[in-house]
Amino acid sequence: MSRWCPLGRWWVVVPLLLALSLVGTVGGCAIVERDLTSRSQNLLDARGLTDVSLDFEYRTAKLRGPEARRPAALEVVTLDGVRSVTYTATDATPTAAATPTVDARIAFDGTRMVLTGVVASAAQRTRLVDVASAAVGAANVDERLTIGVGATRADLDGAVEQLAAVMGQVPGALTTAQFRLSDRALTASGAGVAGKLEPVTAALDDATASGLTVTNTIGSGAAPSATTPAPTSAPAVQKKLDELLRGTTIQFATASTDITPASKAILNRAAAVMRPALRGNPRLKVSVDGHTDDQGDAGRNQTLSEGRATAVLEYLANAGVPLGRLSAKGYGEDRPVASNGTDKGRIANRRIEFSVTGA
Repeated sequence: MSRWCPLGRWWVVVPLLLALSLVGTVGGCAIVERDLTSRSQNLLDARGLTDVSLDFEYRTAKLRGPEARRPAALEVVTLDGVRSVTYTATDATPTAAATPTVDARIAFDGTRMVLTGVVASAAQRTRLVDVASAAVGAANVDERLTIGVGATRADLDGAVEQLAAVMGQVPGALTTAQFRLSDRALTASGAGVAGKLEPVTAALDDATASGLTVTNTIGSGAAPSATTPAPTSAPAVQKKLDELLRGTTIQFATASTDITPASKAILNRAAAVMRPALRGNPRLKVSVDGHTDDQGDAGRNQTLSEGRATAVLEYLANAGVPLGRLSAKGYGEDRPVASNGTDKGRIANRRIEFSVTGA
């Protein structure tokens, strides 16, 4: 029996040796991991990749950080002893964003405007609805626009603004119309009123100048003799501008010089009157006059009236009216046209007027 005892002891010793070997292996792995981690982290820090985290599973490096850091980080962690490297982006993996497409269609039947199709943002939809409402009245606007996928682009915002400018010229100029804006291509068709097409044509010319591809078949086939020249005398131009502002006013954001979208449509029509008149009569000049009610400090009202008149002048100049023929003046609360004792009167007193001078 005693002969088997040494062998029996070996059955006890072997597991102990295996355990010690495993401990040594694990300890060795930890040493390797610490070494690779330390050296790799130093390299990442030296390259300014401090937003990339690092971990090792034995000889496998695991990196985490912004997707934009991936190439630089993978280039750094190439030490001897590193068997493989994985990189996990902590932000969303970039994907090709859907191109925000504008495909807006405007139909006018002489009374109503129907807005259909796709725009690229809520702001674009609001802009078109505001202009349509100013042109034909909110009750006569049928809005069915949808917002497409993707963020809007500045060039598409500009294209929608050009479409809005054309829409603002519809009343009185067209009996029927169809407009379609497909990204930066604008098509216009319909029937015009004899002698009244110039504002629409000018707005479409402005759209072409801004870089849009414009196809215009409005009034095609109309007899050339139907066109009457635009007024160029000071009294005639003054009358046209007064008619344009009758029953409405240029509005601004509260206590601000920011022109509201609906009022920009009115200014687009004013610009369409001024451009041919000033081209046809080099002696004409237009003064933009700003007025306020008597609420608040008189000095502040004076400054506000001047700022609003200047804002309108700048808008008209950007719409193609010669800047050298325009001037701006603020009168504050000094020239009321109604009582400041009522809300209706104060609204009437907060106004922009155009004063035309020249032969």
